[in-house]
Amino acid sequence: MSDPPRPRKPLREIVADARVTVPTRGNRKLERLLEKEETGPDAQLEYQQRNLMAFAATEEVPYDSSGRILLPPMMRRKGQLADLVLFLGTGETFQIWNPQLLLDDPRIPEDLKDIARFRLEERGAGS
Repeated sequence: MSDPPRPRKPLREIVADARVTVPTRGNRKLERLLEKEETGPDAQLEYQQRNLMAFAATEEVPYDSSGRILLPPMMRRKGQLADLVLFLGTGETFQIWNPQLLLDDPRIPEDLKDIARFRLEERGAGS
């Protein structure tokens, strides 16, 4: 027995629905964390590096007629992405992983690795 196919919402619609969350005054823990990051000895360098990666290392990608995107070759190479990829929802965004790199990363919790293994087995590519 197989699961019924999940309805897919084109990425174009997901992006159009996105909202930006701005931290407000009143969250003292968040404010203290931000103040610490802004005043550290390497704060300016880290700020510039984050901006460089956020803006200089991006590419515009076209949508196809069904709302899908094709990852540019540079992004595929950087992420070592091949035929199978693993999408991980992270709240308002998502990450795209090479499943084997995720399984090999010691920082990834075992529970998440179990999910990745299960998904690979579903696709007949179990590790």
